[in-house]
Amino acid sequence: MRAAASAELSGRYCAVTDSGSVAALYPHFIGMALSLGLADFDAAALKDARQRHLTQAVAAWLYEMTDFDGVNFASRQVTISSCGPSLSARVIPAEHP
Repeated sequence: MRAAASAELSGRYCAVTDSGSVAALYPHFIGMALSLGLADFDAAALKDARQRHLTQAVAAWLYEMTDFDGVNFASRQVTISSCGPSLSARVIPAEHP
């Protein structure tokens, strides 16, 4: 079952597929991308739904190594996922018409 919802989030989120983020993450994840059979570690690899192991590893690394509150992976749909336990305190219910 799927459901749709909206909310406003506060805090600092890493836009993982932005060029600056990809460049900063590249040295840490090019090896994994190549081992998964990808030609490169780039935004296309991060937007590929088949590469869950890669996106999960990136999200976990960002949680462990940075002070971001969560990550934003832009793909066909924008999905925001938190890596930290404090997300629920940062979700503000959106107003519905």
